[in-house]
Amino acid sequence: MVLSPDDFLIRSDGTYDWTPHRVVSAWRETLDRVKGLLEGSRYSTLVLLCGIPATGKSTWLRNHRDTSFLYVDATFTTRASRAPLVSLAASLGKPIDLVFIDTPFEECSRRTLLRPEDRQVPPEKMVKFKTDLEVEPPLIEEGFRSIIVVTPS
Repeated sequence: MVLSPDDFLIRSDGTYDWTPHRVVSAWRETLDRVKGLLEGSRYSTLVLLCGIPATGKSTWLRNHRDTSFLYVDATFTTRASRAPLVSLAASLGKPIDLVFIDTPFEECSRRTLLRPEDRQVPPEKMVKFKTDLEVEPPLIEEGFRSIIVVTPS
């Protein structure tokens, strides 16, 4: 199964509502849902998909998904964004892995402009995501069992 905070940001008309309040609420809902799913015995591992917007996380996931894993598809560009899920997995005794999709920034910037207008990420936000990830790259020491780096060709 794949969860994303984006799933909780979609309005009834199918467009995205990126207000700060809605983003906080979407993350809360995502964490609650992950907790409920991990407490059952169906999913053996939690996997975070990490990378700046339009890096290809969702595309990679469509081709590499393991049905015994629970995936969370988000940017996870800071330790603070990764920490609640690392902590949750540890508290439930579930291993947590991270897949970092490392696509060149210029390509991600180009791709985001191809999205519908409500899904495009402003250039200044793209730079912030990139900078955050450069400053706080995912590390095993955060509590991950493994980190897999994927560089799309």
